[in-house]
Amino acid sequence: MAAKATGHGDSPLSYLPEGFVERTRATGLAVTEWTPQVEVLNHRAVGGFLSHCGWNSTLETVAAGVPTLAWPLHAEQRMNAVMLSEQVGLALRLGGSGNKGKDGVLVPREEVAAAVTELMMGEKGAAARRRARELRDAAAEAWAPDGPSRKAFEAVAGKWKKAASARAQARRDTLVA
Repeated sequence: MAAKATGHGDSPLSYLPEGFVERTRATGLAVTEWTPQVEVLNHRAVGGFLSHCGWNSTLETVAAGVPTLAWPLHAEQRMNAVMLSEQVGLALRLGGSGNKGKDGVLVPREEVAAAVTELMMGEKGAAARRRARELRDAAAEAWAPDGPSRKAFEAVAGKWKKAASARAQARRDTLVA
C-alpha cells in the first residue's frame, strides 16, 4: 500500500488518527503492507469483508463466497456497492450517518459495530451469507474446465495467441526479405 502524495509521507500509518495503533494494539492489527487478499478471503476464519467495492475486490469476494460490508470511497465503487447490496444481495451498506469531514462522510464506530454485528449474526447478514455461497458456487461452475467463463476466456486467449504468432511471423518474414 503506497501513501498518496498529499503530505502523508511514505507510511500508510500516517493516515490513521494519532495514537490509533497504540490504542488498538491489544485488540486489532493494522496491516501496512500489501496483503494477499485472495488468500485471506478464502481462509475459513473469514466471516465478512469490509470493502471499498472496487471491481477486483468485488470479483475476489464473489469467488471466495464472503459477504461484504460496502464502504465505497470514489469512482465505480459507489455503483458497485449499490449493485452488491440492492440487486445482488451480497453486501450490507454502511450508511454514513455521521458528520461530513474533509474526506467525505465520517461513519461513527457505533454504526460500524452495528453493521458488523448484523453481517455476522443478523437476518440480513444470514441472507448475505447464503447469497455469497450461491455466488461462490456459480462462479466456480462458470470457471470450471467446461464452464462458460473458462470457454470464453480460452477463446479470447486463443485469438490473442494467434494474432501474436501472426505478428511474429510477419516480423520474421520482413527480416528474411
